[in-house]
Amino acid sequence: MVDREAFGLTAQKPSEMVAGLDEVAKRAEQLEAREEAKRKAGGRMSANVAVKVDEVGSRWKRWVNIGIVAAVTLVLTALALMLYSSSHAKLDPREGNAEAHKMLQALASLASSPSFFTEGETITAEKARERLKEAVEAQYNEVLERIKPKPNGGPFQRPDPGLVKDREWLEKLRSFKDAWGQPFVFEIEGETLKISAIGKKTAAATPPEPVIVPLRKVPAATKKGTQ
Repeated sequence: MVDREAFGLTAQKPSEMVAGLDEVAKRAEQLEAREEAKRKAGGRMSANVAVKVDEVGSRWKRWVNIGIVAAVTLVLTALALMLYSSSHAKLDPREGNAEAHKMLQALASLASSPSFFTEGETITAEKARERLKEAVEAQYNEVLERIKPKPNGGPFQRPDPGLVKDREWLEKLRSFKDAWGQPFVFEIEGETLKISAIGKKTAAATPPEPVIVPLRKVPAATKKGTQ
């Protein structure tokens, strides 16, 4: 047997050295495989954590947005109810009926004009209503004209309180409705106009009586001749 050490060679045979290198290489591969598995597992775990964090954040953001919308809706609804309640205060039926009676009397006064219907003109309820509408609108426009500031009229002056009241009254009258928004009823009986208001009927309140207006006046000369 050749003395390998005498020639400065290792005591291991080449075949043994190759086998050792194979073992080292195999261990290195196994170590690298374990490290790769760890890296992959760690990456998946990080990705899972990131996905869960994103899901929780999105869920919280969604609930916060829903809460904000609900709060804004609640506030707007409360404001709308307050405005509605303040502008629709419960009206005493007696006061509403009294106002309707006053409106009927005002319309009857306008309809009693001698020129409301001309001699020989066909009388209908619709015509009577339109004539009254025109008469009320004329008064309303006259009041608006008097309230309107005059050009080059000097410093601004508040409208006369009496004119403001007239305007508010005519705004109600021109609607031809009572305080509850119920339209007045116009009827013709012969040559007589009847205007009614529905009003409100309760134990303490009675709707106003209709007004009756003769639309054609008998001339004074004719009256004397019939006596």
